[in-house]
Amino acid sequence: EKSSRCITKDQLEIVQSSSNDATETTTAVCRTKKEEATIQNLTNSIKDFYTGKGEFNPRSFILQCDVDWKMWLYLAGTVVLEMHVFSMVIAHALVQSNIDTHEFFPISSSEIIQLLHSISRAMASSAVMWTWFCLDYLTHEEIHLYTYDLFAERLGLKLIWGCLGVYPFIYPFSLHCLVQKIDTVDDLSAQSTVAILALFLFGWFLTRGANNQKFAFKVDPKKKDFLFCGILVKQLSIEVRSNIGIKKKNDDDDELRPRGQQYQGPPPRKILVSGWWGLARHLNYMGEIVQGLAMSLPSFLVTKSPVSFVYFAFITALLLPRQKEDNILCRKKYGTEVWDEYTRLVPSKVVPFIY
Repeated sequence: EKSSRCITKDQLEIVQSSSNDATETTTAVCRTKKEEATIQNLTNSIKDFYTGKGEFNPRSFILQCDVDWKMWLYLAGTVVLEMHVFSMVIAHALVQSNIDTHEFFPISSSEIIQLLHSISRAMASSAVMWTWFCLDYLTHEEIHLYTYDLFAERLGLKLIWGCLGVYPFIYPFSLHCLVQKIDTVDDLSAQSTVAILALFLFGWFLTRGANNQKFAFKVDPKKKDFLFCGILVKQLSIEVRSNIGIKKKNDDDDELRPRGQQYQGPPPRKILVSGWWGLARHLNYMGEIVQGLAMSLPSFLVTKSPVSFVYFAFITALLLPRQKEDNILCRKKYGTEVWDEYTRLVPSKVVPFIY
């Protein structure tokens, strides 16, 4: 009160004006921070949707069916891929038979036979491998639920473009090179065709065997054996238990647990160290790369076009860095001690005894 008596009317107006300015400034700062936070959240949401790192993983109930959008995209991409393969085979057969595409329909039975006989070995072998590739996914769709692609990525622009653009249209680029007239002398020999198909089946054996073994282990970890293509392997693993440590292989828990000690805590995690997963930590990646090489060879050997290796280069560039990322994630997930023990038991990353 004493100080207020010493302030003139003009000075009081100045003090009130300064107070109002300070309040307005504080409000403006708060508004700016709020707008910045909103913009940042929007930017992060757009980035997460593009990369598929967010939490957007929708499901819909359509025609009395529970549809997972992500699984539907994989399915749609596979169907479109097979349709693309079929269209390339037809286009190649028309070129080989010198049939005018404008007069293709209606077509007689004799022309159908002519078309089938005109398909080159290079195109036929490529079509067989790509069709096997599609049917293999459709047959083992359930196993895909336990793969890296499904649980590491959510629905986003990257996945949509990958499933509906890259997967069905860029993967089979090698087939486009074969849509031309291929003389018998330039075509693959019977021996080369058999060798390429054998290489493809070898890659499939590595990939499908590894994925099926992991699926069987995830579904029934107590099962001690796994059978694939007549090969029987033991399901051996190491266990991770938070308050006890590492438990090696599939021995009986009573023998491994210290006497009188009761296990308390979350269910133990297990890491396979036998069969396909005992040869390399990512033998399935090696199998996919070998398959990609085999699927590229018919086109390259006939046309000598480097475009034939688009899928092989893509899958190699995708999987080799991924195993490094997976190594970092698993070290965090299981702990340094457990992961070091696992890498000691399975030293090879992708190619047994080499890499």
